[in-house]
Amino acid sequence: MTATTFDTRPMLNNEVSLPQARLWRAEGDLRGEQITCTAGQLWVTQKNDLNDYVLNTGEIFWVTRPGTVLVQALTNGQFRFSRFTAHNQSGRN
Repeated sequence: MTATTFDTRPMLNNEVSLPQARLWRAEGDLRGEQITCTAGQLWVTQKNDLNDYVLNTGEIFWVTRPGTVLVQALTNGQFRFSRFTAHNQSGRN
């Protein structure tokens, strides 16, 4: 399995495409960031969270803990990684 690590600061609000089984990793204090599944099905987990989350197209995961965030494509997938702002406080983009 190949993991791709990104510095998320320059890529906020960008789309990330992942082929099936590919792993995406981000590090740091990302609390308040959101991962929006825009295509396919994604598995998401974050450091110190015993739960795993599966996102389908249109579903959103909010990062609530500092540390590593992992996203794996269960099918060919795509997601948007974006910063929480007052503009989207209601959960809408």
